[in-house]
Amino acid sequence: MDNGDTFATHCVGGFVGTIATGLFARKEVAAYDGATEIAGGVIFDGNMRQIWVQIVEALIGFTWSFIGSYLIALLIDSIPGLEFLAEDE
Repeated sequence: MDNGDTFATHCVGGFVGTIATGLFARKEVAAYDGATEIAGGVIFDGNMRQIWVQIVEALIGFTWSFIGSYLIALLIDSIPGLEFLAEDE
């Protein structure tokens, strides 16, 4: 059970935000720091490559987080006296 809506907030929100960055990124905004140069996103700058970069990035981040969380759950479950999932009584 996800009482704090962590999955909805971080996983879904992060995935949607990462994809939206590929859609709506603007090269002018990225250049405000004086050093960053990007080709921009799909909508404003017509850079179709960026949406695929963002999709791959979102999938890699999801996979990394899933594997890391799974390993932490296995570690917690292997320590005597600790249980990852509580038993129903």
